[in-house]
Amino acid sequence: CLTRSEMSPSLLERSILSAIRMRIAAEELRKAGEQHRLVLDHISDAVFLTDDIGDFAFICPNVQEIFGYSHQEIQALGNIARLLGEDLFPPEAFDVSEELRNIERAIVDKAGGVHTLLVNVKRVRIRGASRLFSCRDISDLKQTREAQLTSEARLRAIVENLPVEIWTADRDLRYGMQNAQSLAHYGDVRGLLI
Repeated sequence: CLTRSEMSPSLLERSILSAIRMRIAAEELRKAGEQHRLVLDHISDAVFLTDDIGDFAFICPNVQEIFGYSHQEIQALGNIARLLGEDLFPPEAFDVSEELRNIERAIVDKAGGVHTLLVNVKRVRIRGASRLFSCRDISDLKQTREAQLTSEARLRAIVENLPVEIWTADRDLRYGMQNAQSLAHYGDVRGLLI
């Protein structure tokens, strides 16, 4: 440590500037860490980092939203397979791709509710973790699609059995469907539509 008399003005200035820069860098790092935590707290997907065998290295704080388990309970499970089930993807899948997308998986949450998840798995190198999992709950979307398909099937059955000629098209005049009576009377109308 130098005494004040041994320091030159330029050395003192450089020391002060260095201390200020370090203080600014520390504050920016603190703000970035705070922003990172806020993003993770508000993201709707559950995010996990694991090693190659699936042992947890990081668990996103919002896991309770989908799985119903607390962060500590999931940590106690120890491995992603205990949460998402075995055989999520074949072991050789990463030989072909760095990222596996939209793996559909049904899981049962802590309360016994069934959820349909879309799981993405990406090969990473983050502080000893080698896989990043993101899980999006698509249960509502899947139920809506199934209800829409059921409704369309009912409509198709009704139209098929009506005693009048009917054919349908969407707003852009793309063919929708044509019942047997219309087909017998007009022929196939698909070629007549845009």
